[in-house]
Amino acid sequence: MVEKKRKKIKIPKLPEIVRDEQVSEATEIIPANVDVFALMDKRDETQIVETLQGRYLQEFVYSFQQEGHLVTQLSWLGIQEASRAFGGLKCDVEKETETEETIRIVIRATDTRTNASRFGVAQQEKKMMTKLGVMDDKFAWQKAYSKAQRNALRQLLPQTLLKEWIDKKLGKKVEVPPQPISTETPSFGDKITIPQQKRLFAILNKAGINQEDLRAYLLREYKIKSTMAIKKVDYEKIIGWIQQGGDKSKTQNSQS
Repeated sequence: MVEKKRKKIKIPKLPEIVRDEQVSEATEIIPANVDVFALMDKRDETQIVETLQGRYLQEFVYSFQQEGHLVTQLSWLGIQEASRAFGGLKCDVEKETETEETIRIVIRATDTRTNASRFGVAQQEKKMMTKLGVMDDKFAWQKAYSKAQRNALRQLLPQTLLKEWIDKKLGKKVEVPPQPISTETPSFGDKITIPQQKRLFAILNKAGINQEDLRAYLLREYKIKSTMAIKKVDYEKIIGWIQQGGDKSKTQNSQS
């Protein structure tokens, strides 16, 4: 029996990021052959995953200089915070399509004060390249959902507000007309908010329950694949399950 040699998978290196003393400290210079928007999208994915794991990357604005041109854009977290400041916005899943290779989600973002709506679409590969080769991406659904939400909200938020946020975070003087600001937390449909997710993960870590067990519980009991899809009416019940030790408590009760 002849043993086949496994084909080595070449892992592409990330582009080298350099600093220029004549450019703002918040601005990074990238090579001309790099797709700057694909780079920002990858960084958004990192923010999404870090948030799901209870960690936060405080990068609200991406600022890159490429061949003398400055490209700036709010990050995923920046869009979330701008939406919270603007207030009165909600997001609902309009359509979800899944194949063997990809997950595609359509989100409708609505301004509840004007009833104006915009759609955001994102498609995510279910496989990802790692140092160990191609592997399943366990956060593929969350990435697709979050990026579709980002795309919808970015279209709905006033451009003057987006410019104000970018200038503010980069330390520039803001000269734009005032925008209606609300202190209320944006309502993303009937789903829980980011602060509620953060609280859930803090309680999860304290209880010593791993995320795989939580995902199995959510899929089994609520037919959902992510904490982002938890409904507000189910939130406290899920928190109670975590605080009681999750499935471990059920096992211990059945043995006693």
